[in-house]
Amino acid sequence: MSEIKGQLLGVLLVLMLFGTMAATLTAVFTSMTAKIESEVSEIENQLDNKVSSRIMHY
Repeated sequence: MSEIKGQLLGVLLVLMLFGTMAATLTAVFTSMTAKIESEVSEIENQLDNKVSSRIMHY
């Protein structure tokens, strides 16, 4: 009976570990995605401003 309890505890600990890792990685990737989106938007705005200023000169 104690072997079964030990195995169940081991399985439970592994599931908790993978759940924690999944939650952490999800948070990290969500944060990175938001940062990348803001940087891309900033670069697009800079490019739009450069193109607009060059068009105005012609």
